[in-house]
Formats: sequence, structure tokens, C-alpha cells
Amino acid sequence: MTKVRILSYRLRALDSLRGIGRVMDRSTCGDQKGAVISMTKVNLNINGATHSIDVPDTGMPLLWAIRDYAGLTGTKYGCGVEICGACTVWIDGSPEKSCDTSVSEGVGRAITTIEGLSATTAGAKLQQAFVDHQVPQCGYCQSGMLMAATRLVQSGSVPSDAQIDSAIGNICVCGTYPRVKAAIKAASGGTTPIPTTTTTRPTTTTTTRPTTTTTKPPKPTTTTTTKPPKPTTTTTRPRKPVTTTTRPRKPVTTTTIKIKGDD
Repeated sequence: MTKVRILSYRLRALDSLRGIGRVMDRSTCGDQKGAVISMTKVNLNINGATHSIDVPDTGMPLLWAIRDYAGLTGTKYGCGVEICGACTVWIDGSPEKSCDTSVSEGVGRAITTIEGLSATTAGAKLQQAFVDHQVPQCGYCQSGMLMAATRLVQSGSVPSDAQIDSAIGNICVCGTYPRVKAAIKAASGGTTPIPTTTTTRPTTTTTTRPTTTTTKPPKPTTTTTTKPPKPTTTTTRPRKPVTTTTRPRKPVTTTTIKIKGDD
């Protein structure tokens, strides 16, 4: 996919969002300068009833006229560039992407939304088959998926997987395509088994651990041996004889000093 094509898709997606920012007063709206923009009254035939609505621009996507002005919110906004198919409605019995169809293109034509699908025999069969086969998960894409798939059921023959793939390009992010095919075949008269929802609880297996008894051998008996006391040996050392040594005294010498004149 080239960059030019990607940019084109993004611009178309932004253009499809023009209907989101509608003003509170549906008869007149003003910009920041206070200018008044007149609304255009259109009559849309939706699900067999006439809806007289005021729109700011007849070039706005039909999707926003259906959701915001007619109040039928079953038709969803997905991508805004005719890829996902969540916005699919019937216009004169043919599936069309309402995100890229203008309001003016819907004037004077028979529009059928998901709210009016059950009024048709094929639509009621397919809706019940979707319930029986538990097709929806989040359910966001289911309105567009039903609108596109009902045309196959109306054909009167059981379509093959290849025919379903070729006729329906709707995107389901939940990936319920096998159930979608099974429901379409069942509503077309095929014999497709309905999935059962019996939940079998897993059997809880109780594992008994084997009991291992380990008998420890008895500890050997410790024999306490009492050693006989060592004999006490008393050794008496002989005392050394005390020797007394008497030193002789020095003799005292007396010196007489005579002093003259004592005679």
C-alpha cells in the first residue's frame, strides 16, 4: 500500500468524523465568531419509517445521520474508510458501507439497519443462528456482519466457505469466522452442528506420597571405664644443713692523744 493511498484513507476517515462534532442545537449552530450556520432538513426512509431530520451538511456520512439524528445506534463506526464493515446497512436491499455514503445519497431510498433486520425472514433466521452457534464475543462487528451475511441466506442455497469468504469482507477482531460460517450455513438450511458448551471439570487426582519409615540403628552403648587412681608418691627432700659462720670481731684500738698543757 503506497503512502498516497494511506494518506487518502486517513483523510477519508477524518471526513467521516464530521458528524461526531455536532452542536447541541440541531436547528442552528455558531462558530467562535457567532456566525449562524443553517441546517438542512432531509427525509430518510429507515426501516420503513420516515425520519425527518436536520443536518448541517447533506454531504456528511449517512452513518452519523442514522446514529446521531435518527437515534438508531445499532450501526457501528469502525474504520471510516469502508474496510471493516461495522457500519454496513442496506440501501434498496443492497449492503452498503454507511461511513462513506453521504446523506444525500440516502434520500429517497429504502434504508435498512440492524434494528429492522428481524422483520425479514432471512434476517430473523440468521440472528437466531448467531445465537445458537454463539458467534458474538465482543459483538461490536456483529451488526455489520449480520447485514452483509443475510444476503447469502436470502439466496436460498447453502453457500460454501469460498462463497462466504468472497461475499463477506467484514473484519472480526475476535476471530469468530468459523462460527460465522457455521451460522450462515445453518440459517441457509444446512446441517451444521451447534457447538456444545458442556464444561467438564478436570478430575482431581490425589497423589499419596509413599511413607518411608527409616529405622535408625541404635547407638552403641558407651562403656565407661573407670581408671584406677594413680598412686600418690610423696618425695621428701632432705634439708640442707644450716651452716653458721661467725666472723671474728676486729679488735678495738684505743688511741690516746696528749695535748700540751694538760700536765
